[in-house]
Amino acid sequence: MREAVGNVLKHASAKQVRIAMRLDGVVLEVRVEDDGVGFDPAQLRPGGMGLDGLRERAARLGATLDLESTPGRGTRITVRLAHPAGEEMVEITEVQQDGDG
Repeated sequence: MREAVGNVLKHASAKQVRIAMRLDGVVLEVRVEDDGVGFDPAQLRPGGMGLDGLRERAARLGATLDLESTPGRGTRITVRLAHPAGEEMVEITEVQQDGDG
C-alpha cells in the first residue's frame, strides 16, 4: 500500500487520503482512497504510475486488486487477500474494564 500512497502524493493533488483495513472472516481488505484529480483507467499506459507493480505484488500474494478512478473525482484502490488456510486470522475478544481502573 506504500506504492498506492506514493502515487497519491506524486500524482493526485489530493487534499485527503483515506487508508482503511477491514477483516471479513478470512479476507483482509485494504483500501486507499483519495479525493484528488483522478484519471481514466482505460487511458493508462503500461508501466505508468506504479500500478503494474501494485498488480504484480498483489498477484504474487494471491490477492485481488481493484482500481476505480474518475477524472475529477479521485481514485480508490482495494486489495483483498484471503488467509491461505481459510481460517480466521485474528480472534477478537471483548474486554471490559471495571470502574476502578
